[in-house]
Amino acid sequence: MTVHYDSVTPYRLFKRGTTYWVRFSIRGQGQIIKSLGTRDEREAAKLAFEFYAQAVHNDKLGIKAKPKSFNECLDSYLRYQRKQMENGIISEKKFKNLHGITNRYIREFFEKESVTHITSTKVDRYWDWRNVYWTEGPGRDIKTIPYVRDGKTITRPVSQRSRKPPSGSTKADEAMALRSFFTWLRREGFISEVIEVNSQPIKPNPRPSFTWEEYGRLNVVATRRALGDEFLHPRVRRDRLRLRAYVELMAFTGMRPPEAANLLWKDILHFKPNIDSGDTDARLACGKRIRLQVHGKDKNRTIVPMPEVYWSVQHLWDLCREELGRNPSPTESPFINSRGNVQRSFRNGLDALLEEAGLLYDYTGAKRSAYSLRHFFATQMIIAKVPFYALAHNMGTSPKMLQEFYVDATSEQLAEQLQPEWKMYASELAVRISNDD
Repeated sequence: MTVHYDSVTPYRLFKRGTTYWVRFSIRGQGQIIKSLGTRDEREAAKLAFEFYAQAVHNDKLGIKAKPKSFNECLDSYLRYQRKQMENGIISEKKFKNLHGITNRYIREFFEKESVTHITSTKVDRYWDWRNVYWTEGPGRDIKTIPYVRDGKTITRPVSQRSRKPPSGSTKADEAMALRSFFTWLRREGFISEVIEVNSQPIKPNPRPSFTWEEYGRLNVVATRRALGDEFLHPRVRRDRLRLRAYVELMAFTGMRPPEAANLLWKDILHFKPNIDSGDTDARLACGKRIRLQVHGKDKNRTIVPMPEVYWSVQHLWDLCREELGRNPSPTESPFINSRGNVQRSFRNGLDALLEEAGLLYDYTGAKRSAYSLRHFFATQMIIAKVPFYALAHNMGTSPKMLQEFYVDATSEQLAEQLQPEWKMYASELAVRISNDD
């Protein structure tokens, strides 16, 4: 039974069950009701006054008085971000990534907190918890992870490979998600103070590249695997020829694998198929005009490839004609395979090719992948003295990232640049020798 206590105060103290509560209204926030957690009337009167005074003070600062749990705030934030996605302000990919980060880790760590009690120190503790989540923390006993696909909830097993501390890039993504959430909380009036999220530096970890000699060996082995066996099944031959063309395309453009997966024939500009195979100059001239409009990482750009890209594009054109029985349309992918599907990943075939060529691992033991061809492109361009800014722009990255992640030119490859002619010193030395004589 609820018992009310009349009062001249701007709030009302009342009893619900055995506990005292307080109720009052603030313009723009509606009615606010809070349990005071005590059975003592004198203590309840004191707590009611303090809570009301704090609520009025917070209202002047633009902070909402109605208490909300962390989960309520996070749910509201995610609804706001979904609306941003629906309005085209952020991409679907970015929203899904943000949703996954917040629900898997951020919600689990902070869910028992009130948003008004979160501090920068608490955020620092989050990283300690996150670093050991899959090894010593809550994730240690998790065997499967549920997720939704086409409206159905399914699960995937947590592999042993996943049970490790998060990478620098993963922590940087989570730090960005935390900052975005805390900024939204402050803007909406749920908190007043700025919560600092320490930046999580990404440790440079360049993928292995190829030397020019290694790339040449890879190309020879790719050709031999496709054309060296006259009894090879035609379907397997086409698959291997497609892989060889893919390797060449990646090496001569510096594309990222996701960008290649999104490529359509309409994105390959100024390509003229079926130029006389004996007319190398005409093919190179066409290759110089080719441009690729690529889409990936939520960004678009136009790539200027090496002229030799003509041959890989022509091979892909021929393979598409063979698979389709006609010229491919502009909206079709260059990577239509023998099963009539778009081949978006060449991981398994590339691993087999690299292993046969003895190039699956570099001299440090690092495993090569399709990204290694992007690094090969960057390395060769640096050796050729292409300006860093121009190269970074063409590859869709920054000069800093290029320096930290893509430079893989050895001293031997740069020997000519490392041994310039010291003309001034040489002329002065000649004069000194002459004077001595």
